[in-house]
Amino acid sequence: MDEELKKLKNEIINQPFTEDYHHSLKEINSNSAKQIVESMNDIEVYRKVNLRQTQEDYIADYIHFLWDISKKSYWKHILILIDEKKGMLWSDHMDHYYKMSNYKLPKRILFKLITFFYNSQFGEGKFYESDVEIIGCILKAQVEKFDRLKKISSHIDNSKFEAKEELKDAIESLIQNKCPYQFYEL
Repeated sequence: MDEELKKLKNEIINQPFTEDYHHSLKEINSNSAKQIVESMNDIEVYRKVNLRQTQEDYIADYIHFLWDISKKSYWKHILILIDEKKGMLWSDHMDHYYKMSNYKLPKRILFKLITFFYNSQFGEGKFYESDVEIIGCILKAQVEKFDRLKKISSHIDNSKFEAKEELKDAIESLIQNKCPYQFYEL
């Protein structure tokens, strides 16, 4: 990234609201926007997707925008927004869940969803039932559309989870349920 683009990144990334950052990215050419979002470190991404401040719809719009700019950056943002302290991202449109259900997830995202689900069932954290349901919808889609049950089972077997068989049973039960949500692509 050249110095001029670094300067522009510093100017726009420090905007406190994701909505403003998103609009600034949309105003520049897509190649520059791609370079900026791909250069974001984990802390910068976290600030844009998890400091929600009633910005959920704007964050979802921003993430949707990333799909056309950089798939690599899109999935990095998705990975970081799966945050047990903040919960899953809910918005007026659920395009990010549509994509998580209709595209084969990168393994690190699939495994993070399993960890989120494990902690919701066997950990001490406080979780919203709707977050668990949405994870169930995504896992169900990954199993039914992409035959990922063996990958999930293998990950659990090789993990440090204490309740491995219980987790497998809970996931089996979860993916048998009908998804209570409908997602649509923008």
